[in-house]
Amino acid sequence: MIVRVALAMLFLLLLAGCGAARPATPTPGTAPTAGVVGNPDPCSLITAAELTAILGESMAEDGSDSLICRWTASGEALPLISIGFEAGNLSDAKAGLANPADITVGGLPAVVGALFMEGDILYVARDNIRLWVNLPYVPRDTPEVRQQLIQIAETAVSRWR
Repeated sequence: MIVRVALAMLFLLLLAGCGAARPATPTPGTAPTAGVVGNPDPCSLITAAELTAILGESMAEDGSDSLICRWTASGEALPLISIGFEAGNLSDAKAGLANPADITVGGLPAVVGALFMEGDILYVARDNIRLWVNLPYVPRDTPEVRQQLIQIAETAVSRWR
């Protein structure tokens, strides 16, 4: 009985959220890719050892394609971090974030914030291309998480040039 009530409440919350007006911002990695070709493999922008040092847990690469690379913590099934490229500018990215903050990463304009149901994300823009770093399954919108995102992005941007 309790399970049914909980499921019914979850269903109602989901329905209530469906009608809410939200900016149409794509999920990382789903934005149009025109103009993104020619950027480096996202897995080449940071090493597992560098991620381990920043995040404090052993990390391993867990698959990639030409636009997205994922890493998982040892023994975990879900990726802890994703890095990728997509077409677009910071204004578009910022519209879909909760608590966005404008910052600079590696001398480039950037924005950091929380994505609805997808953790914290940092976008760095150059020539209408966004490099994004996403920590999807960590406590959201904390100073520690934002600092980790910035450290990861600083390393990635230094190799993106």
